[in-house]
Parts: sequence; C-alpha cells; structure tokens
Amino acid sequence: VFGHRRLRVARELGVPVKAIVKKLDDITSAIVQGQENAARSNLSFIERAYFAQNLITSGMTKETVRSSLAIDEAMLSKMLAVAEAVPASVIQALGASKKIGRDRWLSLRQLILAPALSKVAVEHAASADFHELAEAERFDALHDYLKRYKAKSAAKKPKAATAAKGWVSSDRSLNLAMTAKAKKVAIELTNVEAKPFSEWLSSRMDRLYEEYKGLKNETNGD
Repeated sequence: VFGHRRLRVARELGVPVKAIVKKLDDITSAIVQGQENAARSNLSFIERAYFAQNLITSGMTKETVRSSLAIDEAMLSKMLAVAEAVPASVIQALGASKKIGRDRWLSLRQLILAPALSKVAVEHAASADFHELAEAERFDALHDYLKRYKAKSAAKKPKAATAAKGWVSSDRSLNLAMTAKAKKVAIELTNVEAKPFSEWLSSRMDRLYEEYKGLKNETNGD
C-alpha cells in the first residue's frame, strides 16, 4: 500500500525492518494510501491530480478518490481535467511543480486544449534547453512560451476578406461605397447629393424594406 521506496532501500542495505501487515480491500487500500501520502509530505496540485487519475484508471470510484484525498467533487473534477488534458510527457518534464497551484495548472490546460499548442508543448518540454532549466522554473517557462506562441500565431492569421462594392450616379453627383462582412454592411455616400439623398432614403426605409421582403418571398415561392 505504501512504503515501497523504504522497502527497496532496506533491501539494498540489508537492514531488517518491522512491517505492519493487514488485509485491506481495494477501496480501503486507496483511502489509506492517499491519507498516508498527504500526511508524509505536502503534495503539489499535480501530484495529487496524477494520483487521483491513477486511482480512477485502476477502477476506483470518484467517491473513493475524494475520500482518499479529502477533497470535494469540484476539486476532483479540476484535477482530472488537468491530468487528462496535459500530456503525460509534459507533466513528467515539469516535475512536482511544488509552487504551482490549481489556477496556474488550469491556465496551462486551457492553452493545451488547442491541438496545435499541445503539440508545441510536447516538443518544447522535450527539448534539451528546457531540461537544462531548474525544475522550479520549468512551469512558468513553458506557460509563458505557449502564451507567446499563441499570440504570434494569432497575429499571423490573415484578416477575413471583405467584399467592397461601389456605385456612381449617371450625373456623377452621388457616389456610394459599400463594405460588406458576414453580418455587417457599411455604406458611405459622398459628393454633392450625399446628404439630401441620405435624407430621402431614410424617409423611405420602411417602404423599401417591405418591397425587399415581398420580392424575397416571391423568389422563395412563399
């Protein structure tokens, strides 16, 4: 249930030790293991999350896992969300991350949910330069790297093309320029007739719109 490392050391040293032997069912075993680990050291968020995920994978119920770690359902959900989203290789490269709490891990998870950023995270965490960093510096380094990468990628994306149309009256006294997007159309009137025509147009909008709707219905066969 626990003490695997201590047992291995005792065997290598050839030192006899006393042990407590009890018959435990799987649920009780998981609970006491979690309680012993929590009492032995101040486990970080990701260590507890990884432990919870391993228990779930082994077939334990969420209720048993919550009892083992003395946490509520909301916290367990957050732990599992992080452990499931962040690739195992990245977690291993980051280490225990003792000073990194829940919110920072959730922020990293949110970044890595994007498949492209998940791939970048795995590649960057496996690089030699990353492993040369002190373990305490790795989380912030990776988090900041992904944020910069995301910002650069967003800046490189081409802006959506807009459809531009123009019209000039036969007497050249009114110009119209129209820029259309998916749900937004900007119309600009210029030249000497711009203002009086805009006033005339505004006063007839109801009738013109009804005419448009009538033609649209006829086209659709209504």
